[in-house]
Amino acid sequence: GFPDLAPDLAPDLRWRILLRLVVLGEVSRARIDQEHERDSGTAGRQWAARCRAALPEPAAKQAAWTAMFDAAQTPVSELSGYLLTATAKGFWHPEQAELLADYVPRYFPALLRAAAGRGGATARVLAQHGFPYHAVNEATFQAGERCLKGNPPASDLRRLLADQLADL
Repeated sequence: GFPDLAPDLAPDLRWRILLRLVVLGEVSRARIDQEHERDSGTAGRQWAARCRAALPEPAAKQAAWTAMFDAAQTPVSELSGYLLTATAKGFWHPEQAELLADYVPRYFPALLRAAAGRGGATARVLAQHGFPYHAVNEATFQAGERCLKGNPPASDLRRLLADQLADL
């Protein structure tokens, strides 16, 4: 389990430690909620969203995916850009590649739907912070290329996505 860290640690450091333990499967949602109660401000809310998205559990990944890509099922209060960014940053982790494998091919079509349905700002957040950077393989690259060629997104999103693929 996650030991209670010295109370004099800065909240950001506490959250960073907790996030790493979450990714490794050493911490439950209950422990995330406990830390969120301790740090309930805006930053704590964002860190809690990031940690929840990082939980290595199918239900947690599905909930994070829904929050990121399915506006119809995500309450308006949860759609802030900061929470979206935090959730996107918490979703993909190389240590969880097997758990995330089915999401990689779904990413590019979902990104285009988000751009069309939720607007460019949301799509840019998802392209910048929600890109499956851990999936360094030909299939991911080809899926990204098909996305750019098949139904090209707006120019700013297109450029961001092209840069992500170049980095990949």
